[in-house]
Amino acid sequence: MSVRATAGLLPVARVPLVGREIEIGQVLDLLKRGDARLVTIVGAGGVGKSVLAEEAARRLAAAEPVSVHTVSLQGRIGPGAVDMLRATLDGESATAGPAPSLRPQGRRRLVVVDGAEARSDAALAVADAIDGDADVTVLATSITPMRVRGEHVVRLASLGLPRPGERDPVLASESPAVQLFCDRLTDVDASFTLTDQNAEAVAELCTQVGGLPLALELAAARAASLGVDAVLDLIRDSALTALTRGCADADVRHRSLRDTIAWSYDLLEPSQQSLVQHLAVFAGSFRWETLVEVISTDDDASSVARMADDLHVLVAAGMVTRVVPDRYALPAEVREFATEQFTEASDLGALRARHTTFFRRIAADVAARRYMFGATGRGRELVQDRRELLAAFDAVVASGDTRAAIEFAVDLEPLWVGVGATATAARRIEELLVANRGRDSALPAEIVIRALIVIAALRLWSREPEPAVQRVRLEEAATLASAAQRPDLVLHTAETAAQVLLAYGDPDAARSTCDDALRVAEDIGSACWRMRMLSWRAIAANTTGDATRALEDAIESRDIARTGGDDHDLLMTTIVLARVPGASEDPRSQIPAADDLLVMAHRLGDALAEGLVLVSAGIQSSVAGDLSGAARHVSEALDVARRADLWWLEELSLLVLVTIALGAEESDEGLHLHGALHNALPVLRKTLSVDVFLVYDALVAATEEALGPTAFARPVEGGRLWNWHEALVAAERLAARIGAREPTPDSLEPTSNRLSTREREVLELIAAGGSNKDVAAALQLRPRTVMHYTSSIYRKLGVRGRAEAVAVALQTGLLAPNGRPR
Repeated sequence: MSVRATAGLLPVARVPLVGREIEIGQVLDLLKRGDARLVTIVGAGGVGKSVLAEEAARRLAAAEPVSVHTVSLQGRIGPGAVDMLRATLDGESATAGPAPSLRPQGRRRLVVVDGAEARSDAALAVADAIDGDADVTVLATSITPMRVRGEHVVRLASLGLPRPGERDPVLASESPAVQLFCDRLTDVDASFTLTDQNAEAVAELCTQVGGLPLALELAAARAASLGVDAVLDLIRDSALTALTRGCADADVRHRSLRDTIAWSYDLLEPSQQSLVQHLAVFAGSFRWETLVEVISTDDDASSVARMADDLHVLVAAGMVTRVVPDRYALPAEVREFATEQFTEASDLGALRARHTTFFRRIAADVAARRYMFGATGRGRELVQDRRELLAAFDAVVASGDTRAAIEFAVDLEPLWVGVGATATAARRIEELLVANRGRDSALPAEIVIRALIVIAALRLWSREPEPAVQRVRLEEAATLASAAQRPDLVLHTAETAAQVLLAYGDPDAARSTCDDALRVAEDIGSACWRMRMLSWRAIAANTTGDATRALEDAIESRDIARTGGDDHDLLMTTIVLARVPGASEDPRSQIPAADDLLVMAHRLGDALAEGLVLVSAGIQSSVAGDLSGAARHVSEALDVARRADLWWLEELSLLVLVTIALGAEESDEGLHLHGALHNALPVLRKTLSVDVFLVYDALVAATEEALGPTAFARPVEGGRLWNWHEALVAAERLAARIGAREPTPDSLEPTSNRLSTREREVLELIAAGGSNKDVAAALQLRPRTVMHYTSSIYRKLGVRGRAEAVAVALQTGLLAPNGRPR
């Protein structure tokens, strides 16, 4: 144990505190209150509690007449630890200071107790001190709260992470985790800078370690000699092995990530340690209900209650992260450590078998109910459990049971699409089918049919479409489904065939396929299938320019979805309806505003729908002449495409961005993107409505005429040489630049009656004093997206800032005096 007593100002900090201003403010606000006698900073080992406490004490001593005394209980504690703690709390020095009766009275003292979790009796010593001495205030750090009456807790989480796959160094540097990593790396390598070339690797590294400050500092020390990419590879293999060799003057438990985790683990009770070990079976996040199903082998209510208590302690200790209110996760490094603690391999094998069985059952249930109202949401839940499902699938494949593997792979179709693994999954299923042919037992016809359909569907959404192969697979599936007298599989085949025909430019054949399928749906009385095939027929009719037929089918499909009560189906059919020319003028359509559709898509977690709405909104804004607004929509669409790995949404976004750029006199950048799209344009021409390309082609032709053939060809050819990554980076920056343009004076006329639902929500939070980060957190948006909404609000209200916006909103009745919408 080490005990250190200081009076007045603490030594100047050796390194700056990064990303903790909010928490510092919370601690100082509590310390300045007269009734907050015990403030405890809690969080996982390595999260930076000690540094935060020292900085808070330093700032308090600089602002108020207070003496500061520190006692550290870190490391191995001897029998005299609590005596030394009590002496410091009583105002004695580490050796033999003045007796408490001789100390000046009325002089406020702040005692910083670092590492209070090390001694269970430290809490009692602190309680006695604050009860017996009105001048003493305690600022403690601990992995878990001290559980003393009157304790005020400030929870310290890991630092904020960049968005997944971030490539822009400016946007990446907005993340506190990236800021800390770069600061510490620059300390040991002055030549390091965050650039276009390394930003994505740095962002991923910070995400891999979960934003844990100690891990970031250890990684930065390694990166100074090995480079960021090499350290990232090491961390992917094993963070515990990679992140060692901390500072020589650091406490022993902070010299490696393994030592830090081991310290926290050793403080747990046996049942809590056992739960940590068992939680290592989960590869990603999990729900409480899933935990009970997979881990608990005892139906006794008291056993489940004990597990709930243990989970509560693990969350408080930072060993388990609460991702969202109903989902938890074990950090990767804790999972690796916990797996090493399993003493019996047979126990671990049995646990993994239960895990695999549970998630196979989940996937099969989703597949069985996929074409029923209310089932779409279950399908999207697969994406939330993607890491568990992928681990379970790998386990089934490794078992050598090809039939089970094929069934599981087919059941996981929504997952393969949702995670952008369509081509890989299609190849895997084909390989499994080939492998099964050499076995004695033939596959049931249902499994073969479903496998053929899913292969064709996955190929459709992949970058390796192979249209001829898809059609052969679907023809074989249709023949087998008819022979088996399975109308459900006939309909499944027809829906996939309609999509394939639309994708490859044969909308008339797609309409004919939908006609046949609608007759089958009518025969079996399936409203859900009727809704789906009407929607596809509406898309086919719209592609051919038959707006009348498209409108009738789209309205009927939307109405069936509304009756069925499935919000996901209602959203998708509404999007189809909104894309039909003239639909908004038809009184039957009742199409919500684009922002209202976005709110609905965001609430449902439907990235596909969100992206489609954003692209459509970009097209509409562009046609209306609001190029900055159109660029903001495209910027958000690109963000959605990145998060969901929807490559075709990226292509759509770039297509719209070319028209925006050419209209905004950004011809060089627009023509570069036009060149980058050269491989995608033929398919896009077959799948999008004619009016989109009328605008696109007209702008491209006008630009070529204005520039001349040579000046036109130069950027186009340059864009053709770009890889897709380079095109996306250029597109994101271009969209951000155009989106940030100031609105023209003509557009500053007050139009408050046109504020969208989302804009009103943002305005309400602004009126309540929320910052962009506060609004983003409340509405689950990115701060940059909130900035786009506030810019739109200012433009519509004809104001230049927050105060004016709130004032105008109150004057015009948009907000009531209490700040709530009227």
